[in-house]
Amino acid sequence: MKKPKFIRWFKPLLEVLLELGSATPNEAAQRIAEKENLDEEFINQKYSRSGALIFNNQVAFARQYLIWEGYLISSSRGIWSLTDEGIKKAKTFKDDEAYKIYKKWTSINKKIKPEKEEKDKTPEKINIEEPEEGIILQNTSLLDILKKVSPEGFEKLCGELLRNYNFEDIRVTRLSHDGGIDGYATLKINPFIKYQIAFQCKRYEGTVPTKDVHAFCSVAENKDRMLFITTGNFAKEARKIEEEKKSKLELIDGQTLEKMFQNIQLGVNAKTVYEPDLSFFERYF
Repeated sequence: MKKPKFIRWFKPLLEVLLELGSATPNEAAQRIAEKENLDEEFINQKYSRSGALIFNNQVAFARQYLIWEGYLISSSRGIWSLTDEGIKKAKTFKDDEAYKIYKKWTSINKKIKPEKEEKDKTPEKINIEEPEEGIILQNTSLLDILKKVSPEGFEKLCGELLRNYNFEDIRVTRLSHDGGIDGYATLKINPFIKYQIAFQCKRYEGTVPTKDVHAFCSVAENKDRMLFITTGNFAKEARKIEEEKKSKLELIDGQTLEKMFQNIQLGVNAKTVYEPDLSFFERYF
């Protein structure tokens, strides 16, 4: 049986979740990238047809197999964490265990896989052996939708979000070609104090190039505060710039942006989702 590439991330994922306690999918992928010293070019590679990130998709597949093995908790809230067994295993996991887990659950899944699949026209049906182009484990999320809106629509949407967070005088300036600044807003703290804000909205898949953060800061430096909002991630170097700017610069990545929409229930509806726990049924095969 051919060894799939995604099993490479079993051990790093366990170690990262042991270190962090819990993490969102993007936080886990980012931390793995940092620990493994993966460069931006590698983590930004995409499938040619779907445009999905190969690295993030592989980490998601690794997570699913570790859930089946009983090492990760299957959470409906989008937060990844270890079970008690997973905490123990994260400290002793050996590289050769990854392939054994893969073979075990591939075999189990084949037993429950329908014999006739010609009638199944689900466009994103999961291949349990190896992630292929355009196949994503998670169902469509808010972040997926934000990545698909038009560039102008995303800027207007960010303006709507800021308005719901009590920003005022919001002006989207994309058509004015204002040197990377997509809009301006005012945040009134009290009758005596208000801040002038410049913001940039970048609908992005993957890690935002650090040079884009540099460029934004150079044109917005004269404002009281700078907001860089993206559906993607920020590299460690970009976070260093944020630290250097202290409270003057805020980098809002995709996971944070998603939470901001959820906190005020803007464009989202809460619901409970149930999925089968294959580790529970393992004993009956």
